[in-house]
Amino acid sequence: MKIIDVSGFGHSGKTAVSDLLREVKGVEAHDHSFEFGLIRYADGILDLHSNLVDNWSPIRSDRAIKRFRELCLKLASGYSKHLNPSFLEISDKYIESLIDGRLFINGWFDPLYDQQKLDINREILKKFGLLEIAKVFAKILRNKKVYEAKKTEVFISSGSDFILKTKKYLEEIFILNKSIKSEFILTNNMFEPFSPTSALDYFEDAYCIAVERDPRDIYASVINYDQSFIPDFEENNKTYSKNYLKGLKEDMLGIMNVQSFITRQKIYYQRTNSSIDDDRIIRIKYEDLVLSYESTVEYLFQRLNIDPKNHFKKNVYFDPNRSSINVGLWRKFANNDEIRMVEEELSVQLYSFN
Repeated sequence: MKIIDVSGFGHSGKTAVSDLLREVKGVEAHDHSFEFGLIRYADGILDLHSNLVDNWSPIRSDRAIKRFRELCLKLASGYSKHLNPSFLEISDKYIESLIDGRLFINGWFDPLYDQQKLDINREILKKFGLLEIAKVFAKILRNKKVYEAKKTEVFISSGSDFILKTKKYLEEIFILNKSIKSEFILTNNMFEPFSPTSALDYFEDAYCIAVERDPRDIYASVINYDQSFIPDFEENNKTYSKNYLKGLKEDMLGIMNVQSFITRQKIYYQRTNSSIDDDRIIRIKYEDLVLSYESTVEYLFQRLNIDPKNHFKKNVYFDPNRSSINVGLWRKFANNDEIRMVEEELSVQLYSFN
């Protein structure tokens, strides 16, 4: 089974590519609003890999396992619903496979990182007037030598066979419980567009499609949000209002301060390694999909080894004619000083309409 992930740089048009692929027979697509972030999130699999393999130390490897477990706990509810009801059990089995042994140490480093938890407990005791009582009780126990410091469990991990173990873990979450009728699993932002090769290595057959868009249109489409084409899952979102989603995009993209927007765009593209020679990474422009629909779809299907005959719901979810309203939005603001700033400072990223 093939994994196809669609990612972007924020309002760059990844939904259009995702909708196109939903029209293909054999594609099992994640909900638009669900992103599997366990690989790329801080304390996720990439960080786990770094600390257990690339930058190993006893402290970092132990802490990385504990932080990964905490992240799994935080994500368990949504991931159990969208992916696999046994997500947490599968994750615990994976974590256990990474642990080669255990030590129990009085004086390990956990209090350094868990201080926030201790502070919260202290504030709760203080709120209910129990802090001083707790201090007295702890002192009595220490004086009578009843109190014994609890030793910290420390995980010993060599990081051996990390990629193999991670592949099995992700397969169990994504694939083993899926219908055999599905040839592809379509995900959203599971791999980041900057340098996705490491994350792709955790799957036997996976592709990352990174969607780029003219920054003038990214800027103009949020400024002119109500007059641009808005996908149904945003227009009729059951969890978040359209106004909330608009505000979120404004904040994430830095729209309310054009210099912040430009800085963000520059850094994101500077940190994108477009020179990577990897057939699993496909970079396309949103404008090409809309304005050169047939040739771009042909190219995309060829790269993904999708038979064009399986495109049996053509234009049902993605219609380039409807989406054409989102191309060239910046022209309405052509005389705007902010658009001119974007053109001057982000000239390399502008789409050529020639």
